[in-house]
Amino acid sequence: MKKLLFIFAITASALASCETLVNDVDQSRLPQTSRQLVIHGYFSPQDTLLQVSVGISSPVTGANVGRNFGGTVFSLPGAEVTLSNQGRSIQLLFNSKVNHYAVKASEMPILAGQTYNLKVTLNGQTVESSCMIPRAVAISEVRQDSVVAQGDPRAVLPKDRTYRLFWQDAAGEANFYRVSGYAYQVQRFQTGMNQFQEQPNLTNIRFNDGRSNSSFITDERQDGTLMASGVGRLNSFWFQNSPNVVANTRRAELSLISCEKIYYDYHRLIESFDGDNPFSEPTLIPSNIKGGLGCFAGYNRTNFMVKLR
Repeated sequence: MKKLLFIFAITASALASCETLVNDVDQSRLPQTSRQLVIHGYFSPQDTLLQVSVGISSPVTGANVGRNFGGTVFSLPGAEVTLSNQGRSIQLLFNSKVNHYAVKASEMPILAGQTYNLKVTLNGQTVESSCMIPRAVAISEVRQDSVVAQGDPRAVLPKDRTYRLFWQDAAGEANFYRVSGYAYQVQRFQTGMNQFQEQPNLTNIRFNDGRSNSSFITDERQDGTLMASGVGRLNSFWFQNSPNVVANTRRAELSLISCEKIYYDYHRLIESFDGDNPFSEPTLIPSNIKGGLGCFAGYNRTNFMVKLR
């Protein structure tokens, strides 16, 4: 009995020690920061609607820290948002449907090689930023393969689809890329005599290779070479047909994004964010918003369509 009590005491002490590691720090000991405007806007020549979000940063000790870092509320009405290019300016108005400041891209076409300036004023605060649109990079090749799905080794498992993208890097300059993809299918069901119903389904193709940031690639030490993405995997269970399916249309769309360095740095950090992990290290968030926080960046996308059977 004494031995059990001794073990219990050690365990309780260990748990108490663990808890002290994650206790809240007295807010008076933390640096006091004022609320700042937080801006997000990402423009590409493929856009049909230009959108900018405007929010206010939360204190560093704010609760509900999410992927927007600090519980920032998007997007606040009442701001004056101005976009300018080559001496011409337009206003982005608050659109309650998308909860962003928006304007049709036809009002100011986004063109590769050009610089766009953004100015936002809200509650007496003014912030500015600019972005340059990179040129598009063609996808040279997409290689498809299949691997046995992970699961019970005693069972006969279906095969996952895999994809790798290849492209030629432009020599003599620093280039930043992001790869992504999704698969889309429409299943046609028979619901009765001469009665049918279509059900769409969308899923992401993840380029993670077991690492959180492998969808982000630079040409560092690969300048001017034929570059390759990591392996994107499409789960085999997505291909299983439901009962009563009489027709199935499937396709995959793979994308290569050429982006600015700030886009690369910001989104790469977002992808690796540890959420509510109390042991994660504090991280300095990249920003190119003068007088505020956030990211305003340009990118250019090239797509490659693959029919799936």
